[in-house]
Amino acid sequence: MNIIEAIISLGLPVSIMSWWVHSWMYRNNLLDKQASHKETDQAVKEIRKATNETGVQTGDYWTNKWLRFGGGFYGLTALWTFIVIEVQEIWWLITHIPTVIDLLSNGIFHLAIAFIKNQAMTFAQAFSWVVNWGGSGFNLIFFFSAYIGFYLGMKLASHMDIKVATSKASNYFSDNK
Repeated sequence: MNIIEAIISLGLPVSIMSWWVHSWMYRNNLLDKQASHKETDQAVKEIRKATNETGVQTGDYWTNKWLRFGGGFYGLTALWTFIVIEVQEIWWLITHIPTVIDLLSNGIFHLAIAFIKNQAMTFAQAFSWVVNWGGSGFNLIFFFSAYIGFYLGMKLASHMDIKVATSKASNYFSDNK
């Protein structure tokens, strides 16, 4: 049962997200489809460094978020974990309206502090995803499920030929390599 849970809750979503960001980067000529896994990782690191130094974004919301989470396998899995935690928290807010009203009754300052604290905790949980998935402690099945999902998504993206318009940002990155 743990293997199925790992595939459905982590491996498959990470695979889809990996396919999305890599497809977008291949379509916009930010990555070379013929590059090895190591060369692709290096290119992603260079793009991430360029976005941090220049402030120029890639043009795709999810690709930008992935790069902000560090790019690569770990960053994409942290991003997925962040999304899962945020959705769970939104659901909690919807189903616990009296508690939300109590938070509001303490004043806007306390609400802002609680929000900032919650976001910091969510961010920390997302980056420590390796111990949060699959119960307590490090779970090898979830780790490998995520890694295989990331790798398969990247490989699938490199073998697909999707014709779409390119981003203006792709011109910036390809001109500055």
